[in-house]
Amino acid sequence: MLAAARLSPSLVAALLVSLVAGAVGAGAARGADAPAAPATPAVHATLRDFALTSRLAWSAGGAAGEGAAGEEGAKAVVYFSARGGAYLVRGTALGDALLVRTGATTLASVPEDALVAREDGGVDLKADAPLKELGAYTLSATSELVVALPALKGKLAPPPPLLGWQTAAALIEHSPEYARDAKAYTPETTCVEAMCACKGEVRVFLYFGTWCQTCSMVMGRILKLEEALARGAKEGGRTVKFDYYGLPPAPKTWEDPEAVKYSLDALPTGLVYVEGSCCARIIGADWTKPEAALKAVLAGR
Repeated sequence: MLAAARLSPSLVAALLVSLVAGAVGAGAARGADAPAAPATPAVHATLRDFALTSRLAWSAGGAAGEGAAGEEGAKAVVYFSARGGAYLVRGTALGDALLVRTGATTLASVPEDALVAREDGGVDLKADAPLKELGAYTLSATSELVVALPALKGKLAPPPPLLGWQTAAALIEHSPEYARDAKAYTPETTCVEAMCACKGEVRVFLYFGTWCQTCSMVMGRILKLEEALARGAKEGGRTVKFDYYGLPPAPKTWEDPEAVKYSLDALPTGLVYVEGSCCARIIGADWTKPEAALKAVLAGR
């Protein structure tokens, strides 16, 4: 049997260096043939983090005529950036995006190809985005941002509130912040599982206002809970159905027939029915953790 040849330490070191160099060279060769990944464009230092908003809605007006104005207003999309202190309006007759700086009360146009889409549905401006200054907007007596340019006339104003019975889809379409908050929230699994394990039908009649600050803080979480409970129901768990009713802003809030009928005096208020009987109310900030609040109501039922 032949004995294995013994290599000197210096020869082993030389072989290792040669192997590493060959591997690096082969990797470099493969890298040269592979297509380069697209470079992520640098974004603006302040004009970034624009997120869909329902604070203000675009309403076109002026020479375009009512029909064209209505169509334009329906397709215009409004974003807001707290970092930039500005609104961004897309889909107007201007063609380019309209940048509305609230601090300086100035207007500028931004080419659509100077915007960078984000995964969360928002947009950033590229670092080298060319801004064309268009002048200033005026503030009306009712705090509307009025735009009166030769190429564009209209205003940014709070949208009409959602009133009456609404679906979850209608809420999200009106207030995109709800969808963003829902995506960011994860209900406690143990609470959801406990509710799904119970028997009987549960209905929650939720009274809210799209103009209500407390509602805006919790509605996304409630919508996420509804989604989680719906998944549980498909797997044989308890059926929990949510119905949403939008109330008008002051001074007519508590004059609404539903508010009078159920003596409502705070928003949001959820009336919880189990097998057709009202068993509890969940009010205001108690909806901060909706799964815990609802589980506490349903415990033992």
